[in-house]
Amino acid sequence: LTDPGPLIATKGAPEPFYSLVLEAGGTLTTPLQGDHDLTVAAGAAGTLDLGTNALTVGRHLTQVLAAVLTAAGSQDITVGGNWNITSFWAGTSRVVFNNAGQDSNISGSHTFHDFSCTTPGKKLRFQAGATQTVTGSFVVTGTSASHVELLSQTPGAQWTLDNAGNSESVSFVSVQDSAVLGHDI
Repeated sequence: LTDPGPLIATKGAPEPFYSLVLEAGGTLTTPLQGDHDLTVAAGAAGTLDLGTNALTVGRHLTQVLAAVLTAAGSQDITVGGNWNITSFWAGTSRVVFNNAGQDSNISGSHTFHDFSCTTPGKKLRFQAGATQTVTGSFVVTGTSASHVELLSQTPGAQWTLDNAGNSESVSFVSVQDSAVLGHDI
């Protein structure tokens, strides 16, 4: 499904989608919830502005061209699979990684306000050489029987977490090939 123009929907329940490609910028006026992939492909300088609406993507969130994903409020952006975003303005949003059934590859360096994964067994794989900056809270929680794993996409090559917000809650987590800037965790 390709949306030829700005996505404008009526307020109310989340607007469902299976797999969606947005080829023009716009402002979201209702929450979006999908089972599969969302590709933001707004042309040159196009922006998908979430406003204060939640976004749930069951699999992969991908951005192409010069598109920008903007979150103005404290909404949740929930992703089950990969985070392939090149330009993200976090506002005071919380990015949540869920779905232990699929790994999440986080490509590029990003600034998140709140970063969260409380799904036991979830594997988050960060791009080697990239830095993830968290200006709010960093919350990663597994269980004693099933840790959350924070890994490099390239084993043996380091990725970096900048805990700029100095607010964290971390338990039952396995970490490999990482460094921490700012405040210790």
